Amino acid sequence: MRNISRVALFIIVPILGIMALSYSSYYSWTDYQLSKSPNETLSSLIEEANKAIPINKDPYAASTYRPGESLYLPVLAIQESNFKKAKKLLEPLAEENNPDAIFWLALATYKMIDSSTSSQGHNPKKEVANLFQKSAELGNPYAALMLDNSNCLYGMSAYCELKWGASAKKILKERAEKGDLKARYALFINSPRSFSSFDHIVDLAKQGITENYYKPLLTLVDLYRKRLPISPFEGGHVSLTKIESLNLSKLVGIALNNNDMDAIVYMHANKSLYTEFYYEKTFKRIIPYLSYRFYKWSNDYYSELNKRVKGRKYAIKGYAHARKFDIIHSGTKKRYEHIVVGDLNDKLKYGRYGYGTVTKKERVKANVLAKKYMKSASPIIFINEVNPINSIFHAYLQRDHLYEFLGLSPE
Repeated sequence: MRNISRVALFIIVPILGIMALSYSSYYSWTDYQLSKSPNETLSSLIEEANKAIPINKDPYAASTYRPGESLYLPVLAIQESNFKKAKKLLEPLAEENNPDAIFWLALATYKMIDSSTSSQGHNPKKEVANLFQKSAELGNPYAALMLDNSNCLYGMSAYCELKWGASAKKILKERAEKGDLKARYALFINSPRSFSSFDHIVDLAKQGITENYYKPLLTLVDLYRKRLPISPFEGGHVSLTKIESLNLSKLVGIALNNNDMDAIVYMHANKSLYTEFYYEKTFKRIIPYLSYRFYKWSNDYYSELNKRVKGRKYAIKGYAHARKFDIIHSGTKKRYEHIVVGDLNDKLKYGRYGYGTVTKKERVKANVLAKKYMKSASPIIFINEVNPINSIFHAYLQRDHLYEFLGLSPE
């Protein structure tokens, strides 16, 4: 019997050791830190958020690109999925060996590729790879990342190599050492977790607040929303308490008050965490700067006000913005000419006040307003080299209902 016990001991102990080693390698120090309440680990950030954060009057404070800059219009065209227009605007800049323009030209060219890989001897995927490579060789680390095996775009694996990832990290480290916050953040999201990862992202979030770069802060919030239990006997995600959720929403509020579009995506998806007054005030401020992708937000906002406020002024304003979106988008896709107006009219059929769609007389007033809105239409750009295709929440939250808010479909 004693021998059997010894044999069992020799079998069980190694198995437990292997289980412990596997578990410790799967769950990092970051997971342990995240298992604590954000009320404790993010107390200094929450204290900052509890201060009266002024509303930034600059709508582009958190955007990489501004109206008037050479890359603003072509990058906006990419954000609006108007890749043909983007390519036309980018080609002259690319001919001047502008590495950033070449990066975006490569992306626009990639998004224009149809199901066929070649046509009459032309291989568009190779063209995309050559453009990314040229941009990388001119010093753009984000182009090099696109050619790294771990970041390779769908269908581009034949052109991706590990050497490009190494090249990208080398340039990013050089930029990070010079104080480039975006480069530091790119290094963080393209590196495996380490013992110092949690402290690193907290530090990036704090620095980002001072520089109006909120992606590290929003990534930190998302890490808490997706945190895993540290017990091997529990599954799923660790739920946040109501107080924790509210405190995280306050952190997002720092970015909201500085007009960060990713933060606005978060607020729209978590409306219950914000007061009705704050929610409506934020959208009233941001609606003139929404891009076509977010037209549903504008329609929801105005149709909801039309339900609650007597009169038809909000129906008319909503129709004017809807018409603006339709005019902008129908530049290349005529079949979408009335899609936004149609969506708004569907919403206006219901409500306590102003029941019914916009009348012919109201449309005359709305069309005058639409022309005014068109003249000042300069949407906020939320994509950048680190997140070049969609909102940060498309890449990190992976929450299906956000795709509808963004006007996207999961790929």
